[in-house]
Amino acid sequence: MQEQFKVQLVAKLKPKAAPQAETTAATPQSVLLSIVFSDGLFGSDEEQAIVAELKSEMESACSAALCGTLMGDDVMPNEIGKVFIGITGEDADLIWAAIADLLEKRTFQPGSTATKKYADREEQVDLTLLT
Repeated sequence: MQEQFKVQLVAKLKPKAAPQAETTAATPQSVLLSIVFSDGLFGSDEEQAIVAELKSEMESACSAALCGTLMGDDVMPNEIGKVFIGITGEDADLIWAAIADLLEKRTFQPGSTATKKYADREEQVDLTLLT
């Protein structure tokens, strides 16, 4: 009986844990650019310069709009002739709003696309039709 009393006393004295609010992390969204090079390989010096300038401008635009982070660029071994630039954030539409004007000012090779990746779907944009 004395043991049962100790258990009850400890249970009453022990502070109850505060209920924890459920935290549901938002699923990251992104915009992925797939830019086709004219030479079918790694792009001319001019194309490389344009990509570098575009990356810098997009990074600045997303930073100013507080909407996304540039994830870099990549030339995939199985996708020679293209460069991929990814931007990740909480809202693909906000990312797109920040960079769309920058993309409209440029001319892209056929096959160049932007993919807006939402939590539950994807939307593809043909970059050659933005002008």
